[in-house]
Amino acid sequence: MQITITSALKDALRACSETERNLVAIGNRTDPGRKFDLVQHRRKFAEQMGQVSQLIEQETALQHRPDVVMEMNGVLSAFRFAIGQHQASWPAVRIDDDAAAYAESARGTHAKAEQFWNWCSEHLTFARQ
Repeated sequence: MQITITSALKDALRACSETERNLVAIGNRTDPGRKFDLVQHRRKFAEQMGQVSQLIEQETALQHRPDVVMEMNGVLSAFRFAIGQHQASWPAVRIDDDAAAYAESARGTHAKAEQFWNWCSEHLTFARQ
């Protein structure tokens, strides 16, 4: 059974999803401007993830389901941790140092992202587009 969430949380999740997809696309680019774009989108994504975390805590439907909030925070934390590790290992200025290692790190992060988005789609009235 899916939990019906507010439009505020849905919108925040959609914004995060879109920015994450943009980050993946930027990471696959080879043009000189991608490093600047990567820094800008990483910053934007961090802000959006913070907003999602706040909205989870405020979500009325979730306040009655602490077990679900705990589970959601678990997959979100794993996602955020993977992002943090990836970004710490691969600041924008270093992404050209070892393309294969950068891609491998990004794949690991993407796997955690998919776990989070799949969890949201399965448990919430949210469909990632």
